[in-house]
Amino acid sequence: MDRETLLKAFHPLPYFSLDSYMQLADEKRTSATVQLSRWERSGHIVRLKRGVYMTADFRNRHVSEPGFLPMVSAVIQPQSYTSTTFELQAHGILTEITYPVTAVCFKRTYEVANSLGDFLYQKIKPELYKGFDTFEYFGVPTHRATLAKALFDTLYLRPIPRESRTRSSDLAEELRLNLAEVSDQDREQFADYVEQSDSEKMRDILDNFRANVWRH
Repeated sequence: MDRETLLKAFHPLPYFSLDSYMQLADEKRTSATVQLSRWERSGHIVRLKRGVYMTADFRNRHVSEPGFLPMVSAVIQPQSYTSTTFELQAHGILTEITYPVTAVCFKRTYEVANSLGDFLYQKIKPELYKGFDTFEYFGVPTHRATLAKALFDTLYLRPIPRESRTRSSDLAEELRLNLAEVSDQDREQFADYVEQSDSEKMRDILDNFRANVWRH
């Protein structure tokens, strides 16, 4: 099979691995790595993480779709769900522009950068690893936080000074959070996560929101 035909075989797939290329091309690891490096330098493929790639053809056809970046995030770290600022922006809650794709996992906090962007994974304790919906994007299970959980994760994982959490301080305004239109159901779910966290900080934040933006 010639190189062009090999590459086209991966065009319909959201990603492929070094091992899958080796099997299809019937090449040893060293020569396969060299070829993939050449394709990466020439712009024919994108390296998502070590040993995992996507064709430029697939990227160009799907990069503007809403599920594309969450899918890439799931490929990089399958045991994660997109959350915090990425999902708040998707829901129209965060008024400022953010650039990294932010996700939550229970292993460790780390960041992966590739030509598609920066992917930040923040660690949360296992009992709070919940509150997400699961979708499939080109066969890849993709997990995305609900609005309430994305709001909870953002505030739980972010250092917030005690003085900003008092009832006299408008924390939502300070953080540029558009919370006035959050539904009653989402407010209740947020309160449930606060209760489950057993966090004084989060209880202060909930009290602050109820005093300033969620008055009814």
